Amino acid sequence: MNSDYEELYRVRLLDDLHNFFPAILYEPTRFQTVPQLLQYISTRTRDHFNLFNRGQSQYRAARNVLSPLVSEFRATAAAAPTPRTPANTGINLGIDLVTETIDLTPYLSSSFADTASAIRSLLGLARAPAGAMDPVSVAPTEQQIAAATTIQDVDEEAHNDLICSVCQEGYTTGQLIRKLNHCNHRFHKSCIDPWFRSHVHCPVCRHDIRETVTQPSTSSQ
Repeated sequence: MNSDYEELYRVRLLDDLHNFFPAILYEPTRFQTVPQLLQYISTRTRDHFNLFNRGQSQYRAARNVLSPLVSEFRATAAAAPTPRTPANTGINLGIDLVTETIDLTPYLSSSFADTASAIRSLLGLARAPAGAMDPVSVAPTEQQIAAATTIQDVDEEAHNDLICSVCQEGYTTGQLIRKLNHCNHRFHKSCIDPWFRSHVHCPVCRHDIRETVTQPSTSSQ
């Protein structure tokens, strides 16, 4: 049912007359003949249920009401000593009579203006600051690195055919190697240590070195 429909009597017939044909209910002496009554019913039906005519009537009524207000606003804005520009503030009334932004702030109560200012401030705070969406670097602690890795010296027998995955260069006797205990991947210590300042994963297999797994000790044979 239309939201404008008023259930005053809570009797459908009386409420229909009240909403759609009020003159029949409240001015019965207005109709002296049947044709007058039928003409009234026809006119009311056309005006109420023809959506285009109804919308057009509402549009024209709005223009008639707003025209003097718009003229008054424009006259006041023109006479103001320091008019505000549309870029700073203003409200667009959204009708064809208004072709410019009009500042309604002088006509608002101080409490309303204060509330609007507070809302603008909150909206400003809601904007994410520069860099807020940048990825956050997570680095392991020295204790975690020490627990998850082993420092080794390069020896030709074990490492002469391997390369460091960070720098893509081979190992030279005398260099220090850091081995990741979980996955056994090895890197130049001088290459992997800077990596761990902003990463917690093995560059090769992506294992998180903070997730240390205690390996069963093997007794010498």
